[in-house]
Parts: sequence; C-alpha cells; structure tokens
Amino acid sequence: MSVILDKELEQRLERLPPFPEAATRALDELGQDNIDFSRLERCIGSDQVLTARVLRIANSPFYGLPRKIVAIKDACILTGAPTLRNMIIASVAMRQFPANQAGQLDRAALWKHSAQCAAFAAEFASIARQPRDVAFTAGLLHDIGKLALDALFPNEYARIFAQGAGLDAEIEVLGTTHADIGARIAETWRFPQVICDAIAGHHAPALSNHVTPTDVIYIANVLGHAMSEGADGAAAWSRVRDDVCARLAMGDDERIAVYARSQALAAIAAKLFDAP
Repeated sequence: MSVILDKELEQRLERLPPFPEAATRALDELGQDNIDFSRLERCIGSDQVLTARVLRIANSPFYGLPRKIVAIKDACILTGAPTLRNMIIASVAMRQFPANQAGQLDRAALWKHSAQCAAFAAEFASIARQPRDVAFTAGLLHDIGKLALDALFPNEYARIFAQGAGLDAEIEVLGTTHADIGARIAETWRFPQVICDAIAGHHAPALSNHVTPTDVIYIANVLGHAMSEGADGAAAWSRVRDDVCARLAMGDDERIAVYARSQALAAIAAKLFDAP
C-alpha cells in the first residue's frame, strides 16, 4: 500500500485555511505586556461564533467566575489572558477542519477526549510546576492531526480505519502519524514550540532526566482514554510508562487521588469544548 510522499503531504496541509483574522488579532493583543481590553473586545466581537463560545465558556462552572458575564470585555478581564487564549484557540481549531461527511472519525468523541485531556494536563502541569495554561492548550490540540487526516486524507483515513486506526496503520498508509501531522499544523499556525513538541510526542515522550511538558500531555492522554473506558485509578496508571511515572515522582495514593480529582474537572471540560 503506497504512502503519502512528503511533498504531497505538504501540499495537502497547505489546503488548511489560516487562523481567522479576528482570532489572530486577539491572540496578538493577548501577547502584549499591556493589553488593551477595548481593542481585544472589538477583535473577538467581529466573529459571532467566537463571541458566543467565549461567553459560554466564561459563564461555565469550570472557571467559577463570581457573576454572569454578558459582555465580551468583562469575560476578557475576569478570565485573564491565559484562559482567554485557550478559549480562542479551542474555538478556532474546532472550525478549521472541514467535516468529511463520509468519514469515520467521531468528531464529538474526539473533542470530548481532547477536553478531558486538557483538564488532566492542567492538573499534572501544576504538580510538575509547569504553566497550566500551556498544558491545557496542548491537551486541547494534541489530536488535531486526526482532524486533518479526516478532512484532507479521506481515502487514506478510510484504509487506516480498516486496519484498526492505530499508529502502525497510519505509518503504513501515510508514512507518518497524526501526531507528526498535528505538530506540523501547530508550527504552521505559529504556536509555541513547547506545544508543537507536546503534540508530536504525546504517544511517545522522549527519555529525560526530568518531567517535561510532553510527559504531561502523554500522561493526560493515557488517563483521559482510561477515564472514558471506566478504568479506576490503579488500572489507569498501570497504562502509563514506568519511566514517565518515575519522573513525575508521585506516590501511588497521590496518583489515584489526583486521577479522581481530575476526572471531575475533565467531565466539566468535556461539556464546554464540544464539537461545534
């Protein structure tokens, strides 16, 4: 079975639309030392879908804001830049990949898992003393390569599903994996390198002497799948590579307690970052 050559792969990835201008301008504003919230409000307000999702997420129990938010500017100020950045990236990423009506990918299930993974990642980032917002974003986006496969490689993806939809099938059919493709997309969208690396390595983090952001996303991905399958704490952690567990330096009781706590957050997140 033939594989997709690198040049053709790049040509297909080039078909993806760029980030919407409104979202790009909003992210640029969020990167400033002194954020102009009025200008930020105008950026977000120019995109109706983005506006609706930001307000919906801002009013969710996941962020626990003290009152109902009806104005974009209030949502921007009260949620804070890191949280708002996650809202924008998630909302845009959900809309960037044209749906393949004949495809086999369950997008609702994918986004549910991605949101659960993001919630787990944020918790473990805190334990590893890493930025929660970066981990949350990487968790949300770790499987965007699957969306690209579904949208841009429908025939090949059908063959991948016929072979079990695993990484080995992706390599046989495409010569690469959804993790690698997702990282390429993140680089194209000019995401921070730490997020690109986490997407690329979320199935196989590199060996290291210390816990890395990629380790955090890998753990979150494994535990998110375990949660969906109803696994208890001990069973869920048994799926995590021993060397990664060792780098995290947590006792068995603490791991199980964090897994239980993260499940509650993941359930809330799954209701927020659902398929559009």
